Amino acid sequence: MNAARFRLLASVLGLWIAMVTASSAHPHNNSIGTAEWIEDAKALEVGLKMSVDDLEDLLNTKKKEVRLGNSDDKSTETALKGYILKHLNVTSPEDQTLPVEWIGYEVEESETWIYLLFKFPGANMKGCKMTNSLLVAKNELQVNFINVKKGKQRTTLKFNKRHTKLKLPNF
Repeated sequence: MNAARFRLLASVLGLWIAMVTASSAHPHNNSIGTAEWIEDAKALEVGLKMSVDDLEDLLNTKKKEVRLGNSDDKSTETALKGYILKHLNVTSPEDQTLPVEWIGYEVEESETWIYLLFKFPGANMKGCKMTNSLLVAKNELQVNFINVKKGKQRTTLKFNKRHTKLKLPNF
């Protein structure tokens, strides 16, 4: 085999390997959020940053196409609120779901910010757990990070398909 044919065959083989590798790669999605303890209110204020495309794909149905940027469409906010509250909650040490206040959401280009307030019966988060299974059913590689802070204390919770319920920090 001459050198030119060998280089051509090597190039074709390399291109084929690159295409197979790229087509078998799985997308890896992340969401990030902050949860700040509000001492006066005995509440955890949560802000989530999620992809507009992911949320719209999830909320779209055969009967209705959802567009998160449309502030006039109350059914869109109702659908978003229903989904978020089903997949994100906080429970007491006795495993009772804590009350949550939906503050709202806003769209910034390709990201959606969602705001919630969880009200605690006690003076701290000790023994409480957070469940976060957002987008996990859509993408098994989904990872949801929540940065929790109380004053100067901070920690990050990492939720995924295997770990959807985690203890909140004891600070």
